[in-house]
Amino acid sequence: MKINNFIYKLVFTSLFFVLLSASDKSYALTVIPSIIELNSTPNSQETFVIKVRNDEGKKRIIKSYSWDLALNKDGKYEKRPIGGFDYSLAKNIRTLKEETFLEANEMKEIYFTLKVPNDIQGEKQAIIYIQSIPDLKAKKGRSVIFSTKIAVPVFLKIKGTESIKSKIKNVKVLEPTKKEGLSILLNVINDGNVHIKSSASISIVSDDYSLFVGSIKTDSQIVLPNGEKHLKGELNRDITAGKYRALITYEYDDKNIVIEKPFEIK
Repeated sequence: MKINNFIYKLVFTSLFFVLLSASDKSYALTVIPSIIELNSTPNSQETFVIKVRNDEGKKRIIKSYSWDLALNKDGKYEKRPIGGFDYSLAKNIRTLKEETFLEANEMKEIYFTLKVPNDIQGEKQAIIYIQSIPDLKAKKGRSVIFSTKIAVPVFLKIKGTESIKSKIKNVKVLEPTKKEGLSILLNVINDGNVHIKSSASISIVSDDYSLFVGSIKTDSQIVLPNGEKHLKGELNRDITAGKYRALITYEYDDKNIVIEKPFEIK
């Protein structure tokens, strides 16, 4: 499968420019899988594989390296160089080959080992970057450097120490506009110590429950520990003025929360 702007929004394609030049496209890579999820025990070792295919018509050199995934002061997750964070995992990841040569349309496996610390609980996270070595090209008298970089998040859960907890912080109902139908926006929080996969199913009914109006499925999001996400869904049909109820089932991993949200369309 070809990587694109993945769910969790942790997949990036980067272009580096010389002299602020623009380009037509970046080099195409296929990376499998798009996320690494490991379950292990303290003081053990895990091995995993990332497959990379060169979708270009010429030979490429691919390198791989790890960074940490951190929560900044604004509550947003960002990549950081390897550091001494409590949740730092990148420092424990190694690969036997930092550079891989790929012929046109060739696929190879890159092997990684992860030494699991003996003093952690819950989960730690990292990002592995798969990047083509920058290629210098001349274009209309300018020098342009092309490079494709794809990020694969890595999650390590420690068996028996997981705390899976989440809650709905608030729910907003956005009235229909000329551009969008009725939209439901859920702000959800991960109160546990491992990442969760969250989504919501919503039924819209009349205020007295006598009429079913339609159903909504929100987008799916990965929420990291202590993180927040907005889940948004839209009703793909017209809705007339009146009083209604949104019957919301918020699902995260194998758990769910059911609530109601009364609202009115004027």
